[in-house]
Amino acid sequence: MSRFIFKTDFPIRPTQRTLTSEATHMTTKLLLACTLLCATLHAQTQQTQPAPTTPAHPATVEQIHQYYAITHSIETAHKVMDQMVTAMQSTAPSYLPQNFWDDLRQSINAVDLEGAFIPAYQKYFSEEDMNAVLGFYKSPAGQHMLEAQPLISSYAQQELREIGQKIGQEVYLRHKDEIEAARNKYEESQHPEATPDTTPAPTPPTQKQ
Repeated sequence: MSRFIFKTDFPIRPTQRTLTSEATHMTTKLLLACTLLCATLHAQTQQTQPAPTTPAHPATVEQIHQYYAITHSIETAHKVMDQMVTAMQSTAPSYLPQNFWDDLRQSINAVDLEGAFIPAYQKYFSEEDMNAVLGFYKSPAGQHMLEAQPLISSYAQQELREIGQKIGQEVYLRHKDEIEAARNKYEESQHPEATPDTTPAPTPPTQKQ
């Protein structure tokens, strides 16, 4: 799950333009995250091979409705997006009004994700393909897979987190001296020592006799 961290140097009483810019920035981040989410939910349909030709008899809208009903993909997508909004709200500037967040949630929930994805399924799945897919998910093995997937995903996230931390520490230790030198050089450039003033002192004026 993506984590959103927002840093701001805005004044306590921002202008409307600042509020609009901040809201747009956060909404853009959310939409990008949702795009990644949708790509993850449908990763099984993605291939590195050239795209196949559109089937002569594409999957029907009813078949696709059944697919989403069985896999609960749309409900999961909306739930994850709502969690993203909650995470954003917890780290966003406190001056953003509650009605902004309420409107954002309502607007996201109103998006017809199922309708948006139907053309993609009809482009890559034939009626026969979708019948086979539905048959699998309706079978005991398919149902078991749906039940196990959230648990497997949770396990995979934990494993990836630990692997990432381990690799990050190992790489840091390999470059520790280099990093320390770069940090010292950066800090010196941010706080240069005062250059001694070599300008000669002015000559005192000569007193008139």
